Amino acid sequence: GGEVDSCLDVGRRETEKMVGESPSGGRLVVCFGEVGIGNTTSSSALIAALSGVPAEELCDGGASVNRAGSNEALVARKVSILERAMAFHGDKDFRADPKLALQAVGGAEIAALVGGMLECSERRIPVLVDGFIVTAAALVASLMDATATQVMLFATRSTERGQATALELIRRVARDSGYPEPCEPALNMGLRMGEGTGALAALPLVRSACSITE
Repeated sequence: GGEVDSCLDVGRRETEKMVGESPSGGRLVVCFGEVGIGNTTSSSALIAALSGVPAEELCDGGASVNRAGSNEALVARKVSILERAMAFHGDKDFRADPKLALQAVGGAEIAALVGGMLECSERRIPVLVDGFIVTAAALVASLMDATATQVMLFATRSTERGQATALELIRRVARDSGYPEPCEPALNMGLRMGEGTGALAALPLVRSACSITE
């Protein structure tokens, strides 16, 4: 628990620092991305833990996919890892305690993303959610505080099947709390890179929407 709290706090403090240094004059949207190798597995594990959906319905090839297609052996290995993790933690009610899910199967970068999103939510700052990994973090954030769903703008549809499960759960959290549901991802370009690329690609759409409403 202490390590998770530290990572959440890092995300909050870095977001607070960035917002304080922004010259935007109050017109601000935060783009969340990540850099990681292997974190489609931990993200899939988080979604499995919080949704109860079987591992084989969540896993794809991640960044390993190339023009020849998905590496089926790698996908099978991911499914096996998830199944073993869910069996090991089978006595835990992760939905009732999403922070426990972070502790059990999440990663430090995902926990920091969750902290950053919660900080933005408390400040009513909209966030552009990048692809699969950041969507997994958004699911945890929404389960920790349903009001966070109201600042989430989903940038891009991932090729990872688990994103659709996470998005449906986020929409359900919003509905159950009486909030409007977040919109579908704005872009669908088959991106697999992460690292904020989808969020940055969608940023001009946010700027255009603001210009139109003004």
